[in-house]
Amino acid sequence: DRTAERVQLSFDDIPSPPDADPGQSTVTVSPASILADGVSAAMVTIVPKDVNGLPIGSGLLLSLDPTRIAPGTQSGSVQDMGDGTYIVYVVSTQIGQGVVEVEVGGTILNAQPGVQFQSVLDSDFQVNVSATGNQSQPAVGQATNGGSVTVWQGADVDGYGIIGRVFNADGSLVGGEFTVNTTTTGDQTSPSVAVAADRSFVVAWQGADVDGSGIYAQLFDAAGQPVGGEILVNLVETGDQRDPHAIMADDGSFVVVWQGPDSQNDGVHARMFDAFGQPVSNEFLINTDESGNQDHPQAAMTSDGRFLVLWQTTSGFSQGIYAQLYNAAGAPVGTETRVKSGLNGLEGLPRIAMSGTGAFTVVWQDSDGSGVGIVSRPYDEFGLPLTPGVLFVNTTINGKQDQPDVAMDDSGQSLVVWRNKSNGEICGQRFDTTAAPLGNEILVSDPSASSPKNPVASLAGDGSNYIVLYEALDGDGTGIFASWVPLM
Repeated sequence: DRTAERVQLSFDDIPSPPDADPGQSTVTVSPASILADGVSAAMVTIVPKDVNGLPIGSGLLLSLDPTRIAPGTQSGSVQDMGDGTYIVYVVSTQIGQGVVEVEVGGTILNAQPGVQFQSVLDSDFQVNVSATGNQSQPAVGQATNGGSVTVWQGADVDGYGIIGRVFNADGSLVGGEFTVNTTTTGDQTSPSVAVAADRSFVVAWQGADVDGSGIYAQLFDAAGQPVGGEILVNLVETGDQRDPHAIMADDGSFVVVWQGPDSQNDGVHARMFDAFGQPVSNEFLINTDESGNQDHPQAAMTSDGRFLVLWQTTSGFSQGIYAQLYNAAGAPVGTETRVKSGLNGLEGLPRIAMSGTGAFTVVWQDSDGSGVGIVSRPYDEFGLPLTPGVLFVNTTINGKQDQPDVAMDDSGQSLVVWRNKSNGEICGQRFDTTAAPLGNEILVSDPSASSPKNPVASLAGDGSNYIVLYEALDGDGTGIFASWVPLM
């Protein structure tokens, strides 16, 4: 009778996986250095192995020591890939270096690689996101309390418009691209931008008015949101007004200068506005000598509103490059200063930068004995030259050096950038407060950049770097690229 029989089965215990050997197990981080932007992630790959160096397999409990990886943090849980490999990601919003310490079942692994969380300012990058057509004529402005704004000319719904992006003091981006102009009829070109201490800013550009082209401006808050509407800067609309340049004091008051008709041909005009975009002056003529043409106006401003206007006279009896100082109320200080006399057909494109104390440096392209090179002349806060003559900036003299620009910090150190047309590079040279070179000439553009040109420079938002923007080919015309250059 089998109904009373019992069958007893016994099973051996399932063996536990072997302990991870701390010396045989591997931990790797890729890449070993990432941007400290809270978005970029480094991948940690962990392979626990036994004493024989063989992967143990899946089902293990792994953890990272959060105190060792700081300022980074673990992003998500550890992923068991099922083949003996485990993956986890780390990110950071702060600059620094963390150490990846992994514990497997109570055993701390010997392999403890570091991961560097670097500043955004350490990397070259493309500024524009929308790559359709040509992005050109970049401009950049910086707030004394941190943060930068970049603008450029790109495609809108009807020809060209003005596009912008905002940066934090650490170089990270605030939001995406935004369109500056609300009027899209025709072309909006030649942008310029200036930033206040609270990171609000003004953008000026050239667009159509009732008689040719006029000068427009738009105020924005620190997040890149428009404040009020577009402002028609010029009062006189006869003929063409073009090539605007905007400058702004720390309190948000601003001045726009531009090139437009005077009694002879073209002169340099200006108009002053308060922080709310209300005009506090009529437009006024900068140049006292109206013979010939006054071209390429540029301007720079101290934090308290004193400013200087620079231009090039291309014909008449007083050819050369001139500058005029103004106090914060818009009254001229002294008379026109001739920075460089005479034009030989090679010199031109003057640019200017000013320190917080009012010292300034003027740069332009000129003959360097073998072609076109870059020269500069530094001045103190009273408009007196610091050197008896001009300084030759570029040490590389093969071919053509052109398209200069200059940036200056509050101490008076400066960076001059330009295009080496022959080599297809953007180059730079740093100078100390006495206008002596700091180190050697440097390569500013990314070595992989294709046909870079039109560089513009500014002190970056963190105060310890310069930011340089330039145009280069991006697969669909030209794009806007940025490089960071540290102060020395």
